[in-house]
Amino acid sequence: MANPTVSLVIIDTGTYRLALQAVHHSTQQFAFDDVLIFSDDATVWDEQPVHLIPKLGTLHDYTDFMIFKLPAFIKTDFFVVIQWDGFILQGDQFSPHFYHYDYIGAPWIWARESSVGNGGFSWRSRRLAEAVLDFSTKQREVFRQERPDEDVWICRINRVRLEEGYGINFCGPELAEHFSLEFGERRFPTFGFHGLIHLPYFYADNLDWFIEQLPARILHSDAHFNQIAQGLRRVSLPHFEAWLRKRGIAPPPR
Repeated sequence: MANPTVSLVIIDTGTYRLALQAVHHSTQQFAFDDVLIFSDDATVWDEQPVHLIPKLGTLHDYTDFMIFKLPAFIKTDFFVVIQWDGFILQGDQFSPHFYHYDYIGAPWIWARESSVGNGGFSWRSRRLAEAVLDFSTKQREVFRQERPDEDVWICRINRVRLEEGYGINFCGPELAEHFSLEFGERRFPTFGFHGLIHLPYFYADNLDWFIEQLPARILHSDAHFNQIAQGLRRVSLPHFEAWLRKRGIAPPPR
């Protein structure tokens, strides 16, 4: 493919400031041919063009938009999906080998087979988006009953269907590990990342602002609260202790 084109895609209707930072950093690290921002509020994106959408109330709303609505907007050969908690870290880690694949995402450590991968920060082809739309439309009732996360729907539930029926090429776990990290610690530079536990590293110089921007649901979810706590503990003990106190937890003795 000569001179393939790449878009940036973010869908956010609530975590605006952190999402905007994810866009800024990603576009500084990579020269995209198009930037697609989907949000319910056009006033919080530094005057960048925004495609207005209804507020997404649930994860299933996000999945539904990704599968059934997004493909119509993709005009480039490939697109990179980012979120407020997953985006490009180092543009110099981009590899032209990415162009050989229709889907790349950080490997899931809990999956031995079909482990690629996480959709929160992912590389996708327009061909993949159109294929997923095609078979998902035909299986709309099954999709509604199962209510899967969109990356699980694509990479695990329907991976074989995509490979055999549409010729979709998923990246192997080795290259996917260099593309993105979701679990564990960074053992080497990656193009990007996804996951709350890594955010305190990125915002290490501005932790007070970062914590102020976190949505309330993070504080009230045990899993999400603990991921932020783990990241803060490695970056700043005072911020880690203050984070624990937000839930009435006494910090451990130093």
